[in-house]
Amino acid sequence: MNDTAVAQFARDFPGIELLGLRFRSELDGPLGDRGLVRPARVIATATPEVVDAAFPSVPDRWFEVILAPSGDGVVVMMRDVSQRHQALLALEASEQRFRGTMETLFDAVFILEAAHDGADGSTELQFEYVNPAGARLIGTTPDAIIGRTYHDVFPDSTTGAVRRYLEAMATGQPLQFDVPWVETGSLRGSFEIHALPLDERRLVVVAHDVTGRLQAQQEARSSERQFRMMADHAGDVVIALRQGVIEWAAPSVERLMGWTVDEVVGRASLDFVHPDDAPMAEAVRWHPAAATKIRCRVAQRDGGWRWVDLVGRVAGPDGEPEHPLVLTVIDAQAEVEARDALQRAEEERQRLQQHVEESVRLESLSQLAGGVAHDFNNLLVGILGNAELALQDLPPDSSVRSRLVSISNAAQRAAELTRQLLDFTGRQPRDRMPLDITSLVADTVDLARSMTTRDVPVTVHASGSTAAVVGDRSQLQQVVMNLLVNAIDAVDPHTGRIDVSTRVRQLADDSSTLGLPGGDYVVISVSDNGRGIDPEHQRRIFDPFFTTRSGGRGLGLAVVGGIVRSHSGAVDVRSTPGAGAVFDVLLPASALPLEVPSTPMSFRLRRQPTVLVVDDDDEVRDVTGDILRRAGFQVLSESRGRDAISTFASRHATIDAVVLDLMMPDVTGDEVMVVLRAVEPGIPIVVISGYLDHDPLSEAATMKCTDHVRKPFLPEDLVEAVRRSLHQTPFVFPDDADGPGAGMLFEPRPPRLDG
Repeated sequence: MNDTAVAQFARDFPGIELLGLRFRSELDGPLGDRGLVRPARVIATATPEVVDAAFPSVPDRWFEVILAPSGDGVVVMMRDVSQRHQALLALEASEQRFRGTMETLFDAVFILEAAHDGADGSTELQFEYVNPAGARLIGTTPDAIIGRTYHDVFPDSTTGAVRRYLEAMATGQPLQFDVPWVETGSLRGSFEIHALPLDERRLVVVAHDVTGRLQAQQEARSSERQFRMMADHAGDVVIALRQGVIEWAAPSVERLMGWTVDEVVGRASLDFVHPDDAPMAEAVRWHPAAATKIRCRVAQRDGGWRWVDLVGRVAGPDGEPEHPLVLTVIDAQAEVEARDALQRAEEERQRLQQHVEESVRLESLSQLAGGVAHDFNNLLVGILGNAELALQDLPPDSSVRSRLVSISNAAQRAAELTRQLLDFTGRQPRDRMPLDITSLVADTVDLARSMTTRDVPVTVHASGSTAAVVGDRSQLQQVVMNLLVNAIDAVDPHTGRIDVSTRVRQLADDSSTLGLPGGDYVVISVSDNGRGIDPEHQRRIFDPFFTTRSGGRGLGLAVVGGIVRSHSGAVDVRSTPGAGAVFDVLLPASALPLEVPSTPMSFRLRRQPTVLVVDDDDEVRDVTGDILRRAGFQVLSESRGRDAISTFASRHATIDAVVLDLMMPDVTGDEVMVVLRAVEPGIPIVVISGYLDHDPLSEAATMKCTDHVRKPFLPEDLVEAVRRSLHQTPFVFPDDADGPGAGMLFEPRPPRLDG
């Protein structure tokens, strides 16, 4: 043993005496028992052997053992190769890991090695390694591929791929390219190729199958084309948003909103949403996982707003925010308009129902008030007429004269009360003519100023319109007067202010909430800054006998409502407690010219006229006859309509006028007039009634009623009406007239004061 061996063994095998030691005792295991090399074979064959071995005494050390024959013995040379062996073990482990990794990959992995072909001297590529995925791709096993050339495995391939691989190995630069489609043998598909040179003669090729991805992309493009085509032709608008900005819009946006695609793309979606609806529209962006639907208004290019439904959903799996938000814009304008129209119709239905209920209620009150007033008027005719006749018979110094005056005045006050009741019912007889409302209002305001003791400023504003109203002057004056009295009572005497104005207002057929047809209306407006009207009282202020004032009778506004209704008008009330009230009286405007009073002409009769009095009430009929006889008329009386017709038919040549009650049990006054006109078309007829169910003007036109007198009446009113009917002028009896009361006149006079 040389010195190196001695030192080595002394370090590795301490305490062992080598000289004389049997060789196999230490080396038989690693060299013999393990079957690597036997010294005997070296001696027998005279051939050296080399083996790496680890000895039991030093298992973590590896040695390169060289056995060389030397005569009958063996020369053993050993070298410590532990580091090299460990490197080989690490390389082997790395290779195992590499193979394990490669064999689990889904991508095909090949290791190609450059080799020279002996036939023509060209360089060929051989498969040094193929993972299972690569073998499956080709349709065989790894062992069937390893060692074969590239063209053996891919006979249909061109030399282009081989050339590119060789260039990559020569330059050391990685290589990447796509194979759009390959079809050879069992290999079909599209691939993405990555080649990485290992050295000048080897490179790793990874083939990633992108067939599915390309097909998905193709399907996506096809789907997108179909989507765009459907979006372009759909009735609804489709818009794609990203981060609230419009990325794409269907051309139908121009049809719905007026904007072109270029005008909306790139702008914030909220630029087109009504400011009041913007918070609601933002909810679509912040709830992308599920379809969200909201209704809002969007801006049209012409400056208007249009109602739409927005349905939004993210165009990606699970509503991922990186995908665009697709909005479907559905036109909802017609639906909203229909809903609003339905709502308006329902409100109109409720309003009309309330109006009908109110009309039924007022009609019931009117029937009650009218019936009471009619019967009461008949009683008052007897009281008032007899009192007046008795006054005519008494000497001026009679002690009972004051009592009769009191009776007459009380009857006249009762008559005024019934007149107000009839005004409320709208059945009060009316003398209608075209009236200048501006003049009527000014006169009434002047009259109100002279009657009140409260110094409240009343301002009159006239529109200057010449529109007239066909109506009863005294009744319309009563309307204005009652409104003024209420306003004066409602305001503070120191700070109060009342404004009265007239104007013309046009109503559309469907715009009035007052139940009036469309057309032109003259408006009389009375406003004040008084205490106002409580809301719960507003619906009752036109009820008869409803009042909030101590000592009030509750007929002022009831009369206003009745008169205005009888003139085919309406009253609009607006009031806030503590802020005053406004009463607008709307009356149909008329194009008729205002009447100019004509100068009456006087006529004389050659004989004492005869009047036929027809009334079913005995008291009324008797008093009426007495009044006419005292005025110089001859009187015939009948209590039934049929009897009146019979009498007139037999004596019409001597009858000069008829005083007729309209309300009779057997035949109505209207029917009696028809028959009388048939017998004598020109006969003057004076109607006496507590109320008239028909418009007196229309009756005068169709039935030619000459005049009418309201019950209860003063004697002079009846006499004057009969005289007007006979001659259309105040009657003057001839000087030689015969009969009782000849030359006697009832002169109009104001009501007497009590006592």
